[in-house]
Amino acid sequence: MEKFEINNIETTLIKTNKFKTITFFVVLFGDFTKENATQRNLLAKLLQSTTKNYPTKKAVANKLFDLYDANIFANSFPMYKTNLTVFGLQIVNPSFVQDDVLLNEAISFFKEMIFNPNVDENGFNLNEFNEKKRNLRDNINNIYNNKTTYAFNRLLEIMGPDEIINVNSLGTLEDLEKITPESLKEFYDNLIKNEMAKIYVTGDIDQDVIIPLLNDLNFSNQRRELEPSSKETYTAKEVRQVSDTQNINQAQLMMGFRTNTNALDELYVPMAVFNMMFGGMVSSDLFRVVREENSLAYSVGSSIFFDNRLLIVSAGIDAKNYELATDLIIKELEEYKQGKVDSDLLQVAKDNLNSSLSETADDPFSNLTFIIKNSLLKNYSSEDIIELVKQVTVEDIVKASRDVELDVIYCLKGEENGSN
Repeated sequence: MEKFEINNIETTLIKTNKFKTITFFVVLFGDFTKENATQRNLLAKLLQSTTKNYPTKKAVANKLFDLYDANIFANSFPMYKTNLTVFGLQIVNPSFVQDDVLLNEAISFFKEMIFNPNVDENGFNLNEFNEKKRNLRDNINNIYNNKTTYAFNRLLEIMGPDEIINVNSLGTLEDLEKITPESLKEFYDNLIKNEMAKIYVTGDIDQDVIIPLLNDLNFSNQRRELEPSSKETYTAKEVRQVSDTQNINQAQLMMGFRTNTNALDELYVPMAVFNMMFGGMVSSDLFRVVREENSLAYSVGSSIFFDNRLLIVSAGIDAKNYELATDLIIKELEEYKQGKVDSDLLQVAKDNLNSSLSETADDPFSNLTFIIKNSLLKNYSSEDIIELVKQVTVEDIVKASRDVELDVIYCLKGEENGSN
């Protein structure tokens, strides 16, 4: 991994010949808040759709085809209170197609997407703006229709009504209706002018080739303190149980746990392995106990969110099995805390996690995203974490499990089932 600066922008090059492509990311780091979440989501959708010189989807598609089916995108996502706006370009390595102008043409189009959006004196092109606004409105409305997503969001709302976990990265309908082509153009201008930029490149390419390609990138690039991961310690005083009813057949059970562990903490890797054992894979304890042995769930699993120090268990159940299912999940966690850890399952979890990390390293998009996120934390490489995973012991798993505290149990049930 090479680090250098281009026009005062920190640049990271992962030079490798394992890919037949070259991938460029330009990332802008800013604040993620309830007030700007909707704007960020809508803006990313517009920026990757059309540009001033390529004002239709067909024009963009034709250009990408001319660039040997290049891939270009804009994306926006949060890490705790930090937002990452990612502009991405992936092209075939010119050496494979013997095209001397491919790099220059692709980078010119990449800059077009970033710096020359489809705007006029009234802001973003009205037709494109209305289409993307309508699409985002549909996506937000579909949260209600996807009962697993709805239940997950309700759980976070109950767990932390005044915390950043309650802010959906899609945004809200209320904020969406306030956005105009003019106000979004103003938001875009502020983002380009004020947010901190970094460049990431991976592929078989040299530093001296990259620098002249990107040395005219123009960002003010203000250095800023970022909050990519929660450092707050949360102690659950009592477990809150909340239920809602809708016209559904399968109940959605969500259990929110506080871990007080982020990617900067000593227990980061053991907590990741614990989650795999607990409910993060098909051979996990929750899958075995809740689904296979007791047939209480159509699906069950756990997910960990290190930036917000959360572990979430989700299950699709019959509402009548609510008490038994939650009791078994709580009991399984207590087994870990009491030191009852299956060493064979530990090895399976470590193998599964390391296999996933290896797959990440073998995909340029996934690998760059992994590197970007970790650059805000401990700068671990996937190889670093693989080695740390191998060293996790039974004692580490017990220690990690003892930091997991149940905060909220939420169940979305069918109307005919009544309430607990």
